[in-house]
Amino acid sequence: MFRGTPIFAVTSLMGIDASCLGNHEFDHGWARIASFREAAAHPILCANARDPEGNLLADAEWRVFDVDGVRVGVVGLLTEKTPGMTVRRGNEGVRFEKAKDALLRLLPAVRAESDLVVALTHLGFEEDEALARTVPGVDVVVGGHSHTPLPGPVEFGRTVVVQAGRYGERLGRLEVVVDLDRRRIARWEGRPVVLAEAADPPLDPAVARTVEELERKVEAMVDVVVAAASRDLGKADLRDLVEAACREALGTDLGLMNEGGLRAEIPRGPVTIRQVWNLLPFDNTLVRVRVPGKALPPRLAKGLDPGKVYTVATNSFVADHLERHLPGALEGAEDSGIPLRDAVVDWVRRRGDL
Repeated sequence: MFRGTPIFAVTSLMGIDASCLGNHEFDHGWARIASFREAAAHPILCANARDPEGNLLADAEWRVFDVDGVRVGVVGLLTEKTPGMTVRRGNEGVRFEKAKDALLRLLPAVRAESDLVVALTHLGFEEDEALARTVPGVDVVVGGHSHTPLPGPVEFGRTVVVQAGRYGERLGRLEVVVDLDRRRIARWEGRPVVLAEAADPPLDPAVARTVEELERKVEAMVDVVVAAASRDLGKADLRDLVEAACREALGTDLGLMNEGGLRAEIPRGPVTIRQVWNLLPFDNTLVRVRVPGKALPPRLAKGLDPGKVYTVATNSFVADHLERHLPGALEGAEDSGIPLRDAVVDWVRRRGDL
C-alpha cells in the first residue's frame, strides 16, 4: 500500500551506515527508487544498476566510512539477474552491469582509499563465495538475497563472507582487527544473533511509534475477516487456492501461480484481507495466456490432451517471464488489469470456508 517506503523509515531508525539495492526495490518500477533514497537516512549503495539514461540508481557506487580510525570502503552490488526477478513494466531500459565486473572496475580506487574493503551485496551466497574466491583485495562480503542463515562467518582465502538469513529474523555480528600497516584483517570473530531466542524481546520505542502510525492508516482496510480456515494452510494448499481463484476470475481452463509469488501461510481460524496481502505482496494483475497441452508443466498437464490448446490464468510476473514459467505459451497474452489480490479476496469471501 505504501509502495516500499516503510522499510526505509524503519532502517533509518536502526542506526545503520549503508544499505544495498535489492531486486525487490524494482517491484514498483525503477523510478520509485528515488523515493526510497529520500526516505532513507543512510546512503543506498549500488555500483551496477543504472536507469535508461545511464544515471546511477543508488546514492553512490561506494563510500568510505571512518570507523574508529579505520577507513572502511563499502561497495554495493546487486545481482544482474534482477530483470528476470521483477516485473517488466516500469523497468524498461534499466541497465545491469555484471557484479564481478563492477567490483573489478572499482576495486583499485576503493582499495587506494581504504584500510578495509567490504562488498555489500544482494547476490546470494554462491555468488558471494565466487567473488571471494576470484576477486583478490576484498576483505569482507556482507551478503543477502539467497536468505542463507549461515551459522557464522565463512572464510574463503583471505575474504570473510557473512549472511544472516532473511526478514530481520537475525542480526549478524562480525568483529575484525585490522592490520593498518598491511591493510588487511589480522583476525576476526562473529556470530548470528537470533532475535527469536528472546522470550519477550523489548520493542524500540521509535520503531514502535512508526509502525503504529503506519498501521493506523491501513488497519480499517486490511483487518477485515473475509473467511475462515478449517485447518492450517501451507504453501501447497494456498497455491491450489490461488490458482482456483485465478481460473474462476478469468474463466480459463487452468490457473498457474509461481511458487515464489506466495510469501506466507495461513493458520487455522479467521482469514483477513491482511493475510491475503501478506500471502500475495506483489502488485500483479491477472493475465490470460494460451498454452498447448504438450507444453504445460507436468503439475498441470496430468490427464490433459497434449494436442489441445488450453487457456491459463496466471499473474503478470509469470506473463513477463513466460520463457521460464511457460516456455511453450503462444503469443498474445491478455492482461485483464484485475489485481491478483482483489481476485483472491473476492474468491475467498465468496467461498467463506477454506
